Amino acid sequence: MNNLIIIGNGFDLAHGLKTSYHHFIEYLITKTIQDGTFSHTILGSYPVKDYADLKFQFKIGNIQPHNFKNRFIGSLIVDLSVDNWCDIEAKYYSILSQVGQKNALHSDYSSLNKNFEYVRKSLIEYLKEEIGSVNPIESYKAFFKRIRERPTTIINFNYTDTIQLVYSNELQKSNLIHIHGELKNSNNPIVFGYAATNEQSRTLIEVGENEKMRYIKKNLYKRTDNEFRLRRYLDDTNKIDITILGHSCGISDNLILHQIFTHKNVRSIRFFYYQDDKKDTTGEEHFFQTQVNIDRIINDDIKYRDLLVDYTNTIRMPQLKDDLDKTTEFIQYINKFSNEQKGRVPVNISNIM
Repeated sequence: MNNLIIIGNGFDLAHGLKTSYHHFIEYLITKTIQDGTFSHTILGSYPVKDYADLKFQFKIGNIQPHNFKNRFIGSLIVDLSVDNWCDIEAKYYSILSQVGQKNALHSDYSSLNKNFEYVRKSLIEYLKEEIGSVNPIESYKAFFKRIRERPTTIINFNYTDTIQLVYSNELQKSNLIHIHGELKNSNNPIVFGYAATNEQSRTLIEVGENEKMRYIKKNLYKRTDNEFRLRRYLDDTNKIDITILGHSCGISDNLILHQIFTHKNVRSIRFFYYQDDKKDTTGEEHFFQTQVNIDRIINDDIKYRDLLVDYTNTIRMPQLKDDLDKTTEFIQYINKFSNEQKGRVPVNISNIM
């Protein structure tokens, strides 16, 4: 039996890194206003004091996406449904599909891609600045110590290398694939775009305009051998148990996640849900949202029923500021399920605290 660990942006957020969409867009607006580049790179001559003022101007209708020099950024700010990376990428595809239509934000694909490339480069710059000193979380130390008892492969969807920086000792025997690239590795450039389905991809490519395909992930994945390494692992590995840490399983990663979830060698999918003590004290809402996303990706009722571990047999995702009670609860949880295998020795909380 083998572990496949999927790491998403929630893993970085759990460690206190400000890597959400809202963190990034506020940084970008604030930075460009302060350095004087906001008017000629993002909005134009319209006077905006700060990020809060920009949101207010949208709210009262003084500014619309068409007013922006970078209309893609304008569409992101006005669209309140956008709250994570996969939504940004899905937004790109939505706008891409409307290019040339009446009242579309962009009249051609090159201008949209130029806007999108500005966001991509700004994102890289932001994340490089955000990465700093990250402290380990004891629950994850215990978790990674436990999983290394079985052959383990980790698929990191983040551009950051938090998992390597913080848990290198616990993961010495693990195989790590940075499926979306790495910020500081030119040989593994970041993958930032939309994971079009086969049907969507064929529709785009039939038009005969290559610019439509520039930020479609199936093309971006071909710049490295990461996807090949993942397929080889799936094909050559029996009885794979998947654990998801901080990935919402949104549609923008459908291309890779569908390959993983529906592979014949996968026998279970378990995700640790996020629990917001102020809004969702049980974590059931986050569990529901993620399970529906997984169902959408698998697209097979029987596989979904047989593979996905239910809510009562999973647990909340550990966070940086967890108290001792929550840490103890999580370690008891991983001991319980790990000890189902004969001969396993529990992780003693006194040894890691």
